[in-house]
Parts: sequence; C-alpha cells; structure tokens
Amino acid sequence: LYIYVNSDRFNTKRKIVEHNRQAVQSVNRGNADRDKMTGVAFMNRFSNIDEKEINQVQEKLTRNLCVAIENYMKFCCLDMTVASPAVYRIIALWFANKRNQELRKEMEKNISTVPSYKFICVLNQLTAHLNSKNKDFLQLLKNVIIRCVREHPQQTLCQLYPLIYAHIDGTQDNSDDRSHIAQDIIASARGEINPKIITQMENVIPALIEFANKTVDTKSKNNYISEKLKNLENLDQIQCPTIELPVRVDLKYNITSIIRWEKKISLVGGINAPKKLSCECSDGITRPQLLKGKDDLRQDAVMQQAFCMINHLLEKDPEAVQRQLKIRTYKVMPLSTRTGILQWCQNTTPIGSYLGDAHKNYRPKDYTVGKCRLLSKNHLKSNAEKRLEVFTHICENIKPVFHYFFFEKFHQAGVWFERRLAYINR
Repeated sequence: LYIYVNSDRFNTKRKIVEHNRQAVQSVNRGNADRDKMTGVAFMNRFSNIDEKEINQVQEKLTRNLCVAIENYMKFCCLDMTVASPAVYRIIALWFANKRNQELRKEMEKNISTVPSYKFICVLNQLTAHLNSKNKDFLQLLKNVIIRCVREHPQQTLCQLYPLIYAHIDGTQDNSDDRSHIAQDIIASARGEINPKIITQMENVIPALIEFANKTVDTKSKNNYISEKLKNLENLDQIQCPTIELPVRVDLKYNITSIIRWEKKISLVGGINAPKKLSCECSDGITRPQLLKGKDDLRQDAVMQQAFCMINHLLEKDPEAVQRQLKIRTYKVMPLSTRTGILQWCQNTTPIGSYLGDAHKNYRPKDYTVGKCRLLSKNHLKSNAEKRLEVFTHICENIKPVFHYFFFEKFHQAGVWFERRLAYINR
C-alpha cells in the first residue's frame, strides 16, 4: 500500500483530479454551452469518484501505519534486548510520515511506554532530525531525547555536545538550529542528572577540539599535549570517549573514567597530522587514542553503528554463531563538525607494511609495488582493452604472498587453521 501511494500511478491520478477540478471551476465561471456543461458534469462526477478512492487509500494507509507503530511499540516493551530491530522500524515509519497527524497522536500516546534504552542505538538518527521545522514532530522528538539524557547521560550527551560545539573548530555548517535545540534539551534535563557529568564534558570536549586543530611541528619528536588537557585530571564522572559503554537496562552504569593524558604525544602522519594520545583510565590501563582535526568523522561513526547492528543480527543466526562470524568495530566519537577522537586499534599490523617485506622475502623476482603502481599509472588514459592487458600483465608478475603470514605467526596446524578462519570471518 505504501509503495502504491508513492508510485507514479497514484501521483498521476492525484494530478488528474486536481487538473479536472481546475477545469470544472474555469467552465463554471464562464458562459459555457450545454455540451460543455454536460462534459463538465461527467468530469466532476468521475473526479469525485477518484478523489474518494484516493482518500480511502490514504485513510487505509494511515490506519495500517498506526497499527504497525502500535504493535512495534508493544514489542519493544516486551523485548528485553538492547538493540531491538523493532525500534529501527518505529524510527523509519515515524520519520517518513512526520506530517501525518494521526500517527503523531499515536506516537504521543504510546512512545513513553517504550523504555528509553531502546533509543540509544538510534541516537544518531534522532539528533540528525533536530533541525525539523515541524513543531509537533520536533517537540515529540525532544521529549524522547530528554528522557534518554536523564536515564543514559553518558551515551546521549556524547551525541548532543558535538552539535553544540559544531562550529568551535572554525567550520561553517547548517547546524545552528540543532545547536540551540541541543542546548535546550540539556538545560531541560540538567536538574535530574549529576551536574559533574555536564561540567566535565564541557571542559573536556572543547579542550580536545582546540588541541586537535592546533598546528604542531611534524618534524619534532618532542610534542606535548596542550595546557588545557594537561590541567584536566580525575574526570571521574565521564566515560573515556574511546571505550564503548554497553547500555544497561537497570541504568546502573559502571564507567571507565579518565585519570589523565600522558604529556607526550606522537604524530602518525597523514594530510591533517592526527595526534596519538595516551589516556590513563580508572581501570589502570593506558589506552592510545587518535585525535583528528580537519576531518569529518560523523560518517565513520554511522558506519560503526551499522556494523554493530549487523553483529547483533549475526548473533541471532545459528549458522553465523557456529562460524563465529563478526565484524570488528572500533569506537569513533565526533567532537564537532570536523573534529573527532577514535579508538586506537592495538596489536595490529597494516597489511601494506607486511606485504612489502613479504614480497621481497618470498618472491624476490616479482615486480615491486612501485613498479606495478607506475605501470598502472602510465596507462590510466588508455582504452579499456589496454588497461585490462596491463592489469593482467601485472597480476602475472606479482603473486599473492599474504598466506605466508599465517605460516610465520602460527606454527601449530590447529592454531594455523583456526586463525585463518578467524581472519576470514572477522
């Protein structure tokens, strides 16, 4: 039914009815003869029939929509999983029909029955619509997010403060409305959460943004954190931004807070010279972090959210569980429009750095990577047949060597086999 209402056929029918109505009005205003009046009468009658059918279809769609939303909400109340697939359907239907008044009434009546923890997995999508011009929709959306702030401040405030500090890194974007609305949401919930959480976040996030966009000497080996970061210690009320905080149904959170950042930093190369920090946490572990300025990490965060959703689906599939299928994820926290901090993936090796040495060791007579790249570059403007010929020639002269990695690292047959499978599946 939804597909039909949004089809070209249905839209054409609505346009025809509208056109016929205008034609009838124009004839009624003029001095028409009897034949024209007869034609207009037929046109008006058929327009009434078509209009009645259109209204019936739209009413049926609205009824089905309200029933679907109602049942999805009931399911969310009964389902105890944190990332329920039903909440994605609620959000999708709600946002696609935000101007539907009957749906709005249904949402207002029942959305408060859905536990707030269900909405944590879709906070990205909720905050993205805070610039809506639809006042009724916006107020309902704000109420949902305010409830999330009150009951899950760590996860929710991390989504709101990047909107507030969107321009602090000097970028311009159209998020002014969302910035003001995010401030209103925090102000509404301020009296019901620990004020230290807000104070510490308002100290940490601007300091990280400022340092991320600060120019440092890329040639020096002695670079240090800023004075503002150096003065921030014992941030005992906020979660370390690069550690995932699992959502708790009972709201009893045990956070891993920040003790301090080590004074010395390192640069990891790249166009925007991201900075590698070392964060000492309350669990006694010092964790490396990557602080990036002049780079929009919001899409990266959305992709990690999508990967987490895929992992939840894989956990429910018996075959996927048996094969231990899983997508490895890492924490990404945007701090503003073009600044963010990422979890540093420890105990990892870039594939490129291994392959460069492996080709020299195991197939020294193969073409070098540089030669292959040069051959490809020299024929970029050639026709498709020539480029295919060059590609085939390159493949014949540089053979795979990555399988040697597992022979080098895992010497027992069982471990070797298990690690190969783990690499493929994860």
